[in-house]
Amino acid sequence: MRVAIRAATDADADTASALVHASFHALAATDWQAEAVDTFVRESSPDGIRARLATAAYAAVAHAGDAMVGFLLMPKPALLGMLFVDPLHARRGVGRALWEAARMHVQTAFPDTGTVELNATPYARAFYRALGFAPISSEYRFHGTRATRMACWLREREVHAEPGDLSGIGSSVASGHPAPDADATFTIAGPAPLESTTAERILRTLPQWFGVEIALLRYAADAKAMPNFVAADGEETIGFLTLREHNPDTVEINCMAIVPGRHREGIGAALCTAAARWWSARSGRIMQVKTLGPSRVNAHYARTRAFYTAQGFLPVEEFEQLWPGYPCLLLVRPLAGGAEP
Repeated sequence: MRVAIRAATDADADTASALVHASFHALAATDWQAEAVDTFVRESSPDGIRARLATAAYAAVAHAGDAMVGFLLMPKPALLGMLFVDPLHARRGVGRALWEAARMHVQTAFPDTGTVELNATPYARAFYRALGFAPISSEYRFHGTRATRMACWLREREVHAEPGDLSGIGSSVASGHPAPDADATFTIAGPAPLESTTAERILRTLPQWFGVEIALLRYAADAKAMPNFVAADGEETIGFLTLREHNPDTVEINCMAIVPGRHREGIGAALCTAAARWWSARSGRIMQVKTLGPSRVNAHYARTRAFYTAQGFLPVEEFEQLWPGYPCLLLVRPLAGGAEP
């Protein structure tokens, strides 16, 4: 599914309100008392959404074609007030893409904000945990609602970064820190082959990760021979993820790269989500990736490892002999027997 994220406007209020109500009634309302449900529906009416948009720190909508499929609103930089996905498009990476766009906006526009909090309904707790939020309270009841206070430390992905430089080792994702465009849009498509020349063009923009010529050319050739998920902005390809199928249970991220000007917009997360959903639909159970291990100090690959950890990958073992001269860290992402959010 192709998803585009953009800033919300007053013109979106009617559609956003309808989407919020549909999602709330389908997934959350059963945990609330009737009076609390009525209050929420009233406060999230089209007029209520417009009033919130007027003072929001950030608000965004997700579109699949002409249809709005997601809505996010942050009344304050440190508070995520609303994140709803059309029930017909749930578990397709829409919510994660909206959060990644919001996260980058906060980190760019409000750099002093270190933590974002929210009140999670019982249904949503697992989803927010997958995004990096952790509970900071037990479940509580308030005026007929049920919720758990959760928080996400925004710098968690960067805290392990160390000085150093090494390039072109293993499957890599480039995740630098240029300021993103809050209104940036992109689409994800695949799986399909990718022309080697297109892959090579992107890889050559990332010498910090793909500086070894023989490895770069191998990754470019693999893109044409293996299935890929591709990120595009209009007609321009801005990133790709190549998959290597090992057996019916396991697929590996062979290579992943995004052009430097589009890092930290949620593109990498969207590519991983699309790949995981595709592999799950084929009854696959595991995604794996190899990258430079932590015993070799390197700032770029520290960010690579932090990215994959944020996408649900778990470190398994660091191998000293698999890549002669370079420690190789194996990470895996279980897909729960083919069920992927």
